[in-house]
Order: sequence, then C-alpha cells, then structure tokens
Amino acid sequence: MFGFILMTIASASLVRAQDGDIIAPDNKTQCISQMVEWCNGMQYPQQGVGMTMLSITFEDPTGYYRAFCVSDGEGTNCTRNGMPWFSCSPNHTLTYKGTTLTDNSTEVDDDICLTADRAFNDLFVQNLSYNTTTSFSRDVVL
Repeated sequence: MFGFILMTIASASLVRAQDGDIIAPDNKTQCISQMVEWCNGMQYPQQGVGMTMLSITFEDPTGYYRAFCVSDGEGTNCTRNGMPWFSCSPNHTLTYKGTTLTDNSTEVDDDICLTADRAFNDLFVQNLSYNTTTSFSRDVVL
C-alpha cells in the first residue's frame, strides 16, 4: 500500500517585518477576530494525506522561545516552548492557550496580537498543509 506524505520542515530565526507583511492590529478584539477569520479560512487535506511541520525560534523582549507547529488532516496545533499556544480544528474551532476563541471572546492575555502577527507573517504565510506547490512530496510505503 502506498501513502502520500507531504512534509515541510522549516527552521528560522526572528524575521523583521518586510513589505507585504500582514500587520496585526494592537486592539485585542481585532486580533481575536483576525485569528478566528484565519481559522475559518483554513482548509485541511483528508486525514492521512498530508502533513506540515514547522519549528521556528523567535526572539521577544523576554528572550528566545521556540514555536513548533503541526498541520495535517486533524487541524493545526502550535506549541510555544512545549506549552499549548494556538490551534485550529478542521471544523474551524480556534483555541488559544487552551481556551476556545470566537468573535465574541474578550478574555485573552496581551500576547494575542503578537500571536496573530506570528501566525500570519511567519508561521502560516500560506496554508502549507493544503498547498502542495510550496512543499516537496514523496511516496512512502506504509
């Protein structure tokens, strides 16, 4: 039996804003809305068809941290230094640090806008789990 595995592994350091980057607002309500909209727009392959993994080290005023994200037919799940950060399920349920977010959510920490900025500009510039033109593929015997 042949299966198809799509995998992208990326590693990078802090990247400064460049022309064309999406700038996340400083307003938490707007950042939540953008994250919810992002999750609602995500498309996932059939279960077992593709996978994207990203491991990126970022720097912020408190130091360095590592983001690790997996995106496949079961959704997108990102951790920050090994702790739950944000996720999006195939049925478009968004969680942030373990709490489900909707357009009406208001109780989030001050990092939500930085998270939105990282998601849009560094982690998911394209929907990599679904877009095969940005990834390499290989048939693997399962």
